Amino acid sequence: PPQRLQASSSKAGEGTGTKASVNQLQAAMRELGAENDALKGALYECRAGMEGLRSAVGALKSELKFVTERLDSTVGELKASVGARLSSLSGEVQATAHELA
Repeated sequence: PPQRLQASSSKAGEGTGTKASVNQLQAAMRELGAENDALKGALYECRAGMEGLRSAVGALKSELKFVTERLDSTVGELKASVGARLSSLSGEVQATAHELA
């Protein structure tokens, strides 16, 4: 009989331990669920940020294209202006040389 009493109280202790383990597991699962929700929220924010960055990069590409085209146009205008001025100076130099000769 004493052994039987000891065995039954051991089983009762196991039941309490099992219940505590189940409670711990449930608490851990709730904690993981909350962490999962927080991570999902952070991922959503990252995706939204990436979309914002993509839009900004697209706008910058358009702006860069516009600036490049404008720069090419300005360089073309400067080349034409310098060419015309050099031609004019060359004519003046030739005229002066002719007068001196």
